[in-house]
Amino acid sequence: MKSRLIIISTVIILSAGITAKAQNNTSVTNNGKVWASLWQQRAAEYKALCFQAYNMAKLRLDAALKKKKGKPLAVITDIDETLLDNSPYDAQRAIANLDYDLKTWKAWTAKGIADTVPGAPSFFKYAASKGVTVFYITNRDEDERPGTTQNLKLYKLPFVDEAHLLLKQGSSSKESRRQKVLKSYNVVLLCGDNLPDFDARYDNHPAQPQP
Repeated sequence: MKSRLIIISTVIILSAGITAKAQNNTSVTNNGKVWASLWQQRAAEYKALCFQAYNMAKLRLDAALKKKKGKPLAVITDIDETLLDNSPYDAQRAIANLDYDLKTWKAWTAKGIADTVPGAPSFFKYAASKGVTVFYITNRDEDERPGTTQNLKLYKLPFVDEAHLLLKQGSSSKESRRQKVLKSYNVVLLCGDNLPDFDARYDNHPAQPQP
């Protein structure tokens, strides 16, 4: 126990030193955004939480399949930070002490090279293998369709076509697109990283929403 306390104390001291240094170098910290990106990219806990979420999604999907009746089943997923990991873009902006910018964001998505969130590809492929349709509802703009399609196909994700990739058309609210899917499908799961991905009550309509 004593050795463990020493290790913890050392970590606290080192962290305090890093923080003090960072306060004099905002181009490195950008209000903690660099550290946030590093945690997303490196922390085992982040990966474990992602796998936990998608393992739970698989259990819920299996339960829904046992009760299947009526309309065909579907799952709806957000893309950014739910399926695709954009931390390289965020880190690059943070290191330069810059915030999100639509022009540079679109330059990033046009590359179609973002990695996936741990556990996401295998879950959506599993859903498709069980006859469940996958819809991608994202607030990326229509001119981001080519890069987005390329990125999803890079990982051989299912249902990557115009009918199932529903990008923003005017309003940033995803409710009308969810309702469109609900007309023909029984949606058994909604996957997202923001509350507006689940219910219109959480829509706040910011002036320049991030996807």
